[in-house]
Amino acid sequence: MSRSGIQNSSDENKNSDVTGVVALLIKPNNPFTLTETLSPLAADHGLVFPYTPTLQVGHQANYGTYDITHTIYQPQYYISTPNPSISITANFTANSISEAKHTAAAIQFLKTCTKSDFGENRLTTAGTPPPILSLKVYGGSTLHAQNTPVIVRGLNYTMPEDVNYVETEYGAIPTMLLLSVDLSVQLSPKTVRKGFDIGKFAQGNTLGGGFI
Repeated sequence: MSRSGIQNSSDENKNSDVTGVVALLIKPNNPFTLTETLSPLAADHGLVFPYTPTLQVGHQANYGTYDITHTIYQPQYYISTPNPSISITANFTANSISEAKHTAAAIQFLKTCTKSDFGENRLTTAGTPPPILSLKVYGGSTLHAQNTPVIVRGLNYTMPEDVNYVETEYGAIPTMLLLSVDLSVQLSPKTVRKGFDIGKFAQGNTLGGGFI
């Protein structure tokens, strides 16, 4: 486990924004503010993972099969390409009160991102779906996510029994916590229709729309 960061190939890039960071950032129209419990995330405009996490990215293609009688190796036809899936497994620590508050904010942030706007006191905005976040993986990389719109499909975290806990106003936070979050890319049909170009995509161009 190491603090977020990657080695650059030259001294020229040591202080550039390409330095390794994995972050889930809010968009300007985010339905909730980064205050109270979420205030430790306000300066970064979202969740920056404090340690380099493990990322698993999945790309698939859906095919159907022509069921021709008395044949082997049936021909297949293309149906669609599902949204890429991204799984992030990350460590959080609480060796100080400030770290504990950041871990608590991270958990609350991701939980909130699985909820829609709802309730009698939210009549003007009730029904708004969970927010779309912006995923940033290792700075300006075109190979990985660069300001890619994503939704949170799942969150799991483990509170182990064999570590100490730090008491905060938000509850007890373990000094070591393992968290996993499942994401899916969420591009609008208009963005895909007008912005995607297979030739440019193959060259590593994100096409300005967050394609991965």
